[in-house]
Amino acid sequence: MYAVLLLMTASHYCVMNPHNASRIDLLALKARPLSEINLEMRKPDVCISDGVVGAVAKMAAYEAIFGESDTFSAHMKGFQTMLKARGGLSTRGLNGLLERMVVWIDLNACHLTGRTVHFGNDSFTAPDPHRFAGIQ
Repeated sequence: MYAVLLLMTASHYCVMNPHNASRIDLLALKARPLSEINLEMRKPDVCISDGVVGAVAKMAAYEAIFGESDTFSAHMKGFQTMLKARGGLSTRGLNGLLERMVVWIDLNACHLTGRTVHFGNDSFTAPDPHRFAGIQ
């Protein structure tokens, strides 16, 4: 979902350019992907797409980097429920890319927030919070 990427980009821009931050309405940018995700989730008898799975994972990443750890945990709890309904993380698409993205987001976000990792194991790379959060 494009709206999540726009939110992440705008938030990073505001951190890097605080003198221009007042020109960007981050709350409106945050409301849009949440609304789009909720709309998709309310559709009856429709499988949750890989795009929605990716959007929820990215919203969790957003909360870990720019938001609050409790909100991050709420996204991850809903995310786990969504994945269970779909048959687990390994059933995700994009030839395994989505699974690797979700695990990378989870490892790094949990590292930043001090929370317990939800997905992954020792075979995945160690967290790299500087790269994850775009810290220079």
